[in-house]
Amino acid sequence: MQPWNVSNAWPRARRAGAALVLAVAASVALADPPDYCVGNDSELVSALGIAQTTPLTVKLQQNTYHLNQTAWNAKLTPSATGKFAAGSSLLGGYTNATCTTRNIGVGNTVITDTTVGPQDQVNILGDATIEGITFELPNGLVISANANENAALPNGSQLTIRRNVFIQTTSGMPLEVFWNEDPSAGGTVRIVDNLMHDNTSATSINDAAAIFFYVSNGKPTIELINNTVVDNGGTLSGFGLLGAMLRAQRRGYGFA
Repeated sequence: MQPWNVSNAWPRARRAGAALVLAVAASVALADPPDYCVGNDSELVSALGIAQTTPLTVKLQQNTYHLNQTAWNAKLTPSATGKFAAGSSLLGGYTNATCTTRNIGVGNTVITDTTVGPQDQVNILGDATIEGITFELPNGLVISANANENAALPNGSQLTIRRNVFIQTTSGMPLEVFWNEDPSAGGTVRIVDNLMHDNTSATSINDAAAIFFYVSNGKPTIELINNTVVDNGGTLSGFGLLGAMLRAQRRGYGFA
């Protein structure tokens, strides 16, 4: 004999199934991006190419890498700035071929560019992290959030630049963050525990600095925490900014 409420059983089952599907979909959406373990230049080219459209955690084994042929070399693709998909990370210091152990140290994971007059730049598309890398880029690194080139950042996006070294920049500025976003998107830029030293830029840009922010549009919160800027020459100061809409938090910022 059928139970008295059998007519309601199927709708309930369908609702439960739908809830289960939604729960699974949500768990997939919240999962960490896949890892890509990099040990040489060709693997870096592939990883940064994938990360233009797909969130990726790029893990660099201790080595020296070149941006020459990557999406981050603006001279390679002058009509389209390289992109970093929302949720992506570029992490240095891994000590084995499977990127399962890590030791962050000055100079053990180096990124450079030997292109003539290199222009290294990337547009973030949401949350992004760069950590544990020694950058030796003659013209420095430009990281942009630019709504003129891409869809607006998701609300509250955060760019984290942590435990890196910027050295040997001779033109431009070692680290430049360009922000051109809808003011309603907000956003945070966190510059934490970085070292800028022995850069000798002769740039003529006003307020040239080892760490430079250009806020064209939007209202990002900028946090500078325990960074060290030392022994830089030419026209570089420690910290520079352009943009009347800037809200900044400066904590533990060291100059020498």
